[in-house]
Amino acid sequence: MAHSICEGVPFMGKKVEKGAVIYLATESPASVISRVQAIKSYHDCDMANLFIVQVPINFFTSDKHSSEVIALVKQVEYDTGSKVNLIIGDTLARMTAGANENSGEDMVPILQRLDSVVYEANTAFLTIHHSGKDASRGARGSSTIRAHIDTEIYVVEENLQRTARPFLMTKNAPKRSKKTLNWTRIRS
Repeated sequence: MAHSICEGVPFMGKKVEKGAVIYLATESPASVISRVQAIKSYHDCDMANLFIVQVPINFFTSDKHSSEVIALVKQVEYDTGSKVNLIIGDTLARMTAGANENSGEDMVPILQRLDSVVYEANTAFLTIHHSGKDASRGARGSSTIRAHIDTEIYVVEENLQRTARPFLMTKNAPKRSKKTLNWTRIRS
C-alpha cells in the first residue's frame, strides 16, 4: 500500500492518490528498511516519498509524540510539496508501551491521540496490530479498539501466498465486502 501511494500506482487494482507516506517503524526498523529495499528492487522504483521514522513512539504516556508526528507531517508536506496521504504505525503494541491493551481506560486516550494525528494532519492512519489467540475474533485487546476503527484487514499466509480480506468494516461501509486480495511475497 505504501508503495502504491508513494508511486501513484494502483493498489490491488484500486486507484490511489499519489502522495507521501510516513512509516513509524517502532517494532523493527531494520526489517522495514529491508522490505522497502526489496519492494524498490522488485518494482524498479525509488519511493522517494516514503519517510521511515526509526525511533520509539509512544501514544500512551502523553500528547508529546502525537504532536511530534503532526509536526513531522507538516514538515514533510512543506519540504516535498506532497501531501502525506498515509501514516503507518508498526505496531500498536510498540506505540503504546506501558498500556494494557485489554483496558478501555488505557486505550481510549491512545485512540484519541491517534485521532488527533488523523484530523490535525488531515491524513489516514494505518495501524498494524496482531490478532488474539483466536484469530476468528479479530484483533486482540479491548473492544474499544474495534469500536474505534473504520476497517480491519486480516492477513493470512498459506503456501508462501499472503491473502488480505476485510475482516470488519464498521464505518462508511453499507455492507461487508467479500473480496479477498492476494499478493506474492517479495524476497530481498
